Amino acid sequence: MFAINGFWAYFNLQIFRKGAYHLIDTNEAFMKSGHLVHFNISWIIFGVISLVVVWIFKNMMSAKNFEVDEDLPNFFESITLGQADMIVNEEHHCQSHFGILVNDPDTVERLDNTEVP
Repeated sequence: MFAINGFWAYFNLQIFRKGAYHLIDTNEAFMKSGHLVHFNISWIIFGVISLVVVWIFKNMMSAKNFEVDEDLPNFFESITLGQADMIVNEEHHCQSHFGILVNDPDTVERLDNTEVP
């Protein structure tokens, strides 16, 4: 989208000829910009090249299969008491100063009730 906007701005004659403030007297008068009046094959070529580039990047960024280690321990059993307190304190700080929820309230409550085994 930015490339199309840049292409339009580069070929916009109002910008480079200082004609952006052209006043017209009636509704029948034509604007002097000229950037959309004449057919230009470079617009079509630019559009086709842009679509091809977007299609290539879309294919490059498509989801690929990857392995996930499913044997991870339970989060609430693997977190230390200091880490749990830090998450709870961060949540209370964000709620009191910014009025936002960073974590799920149930998760924060469970971490707040965590005790030394």
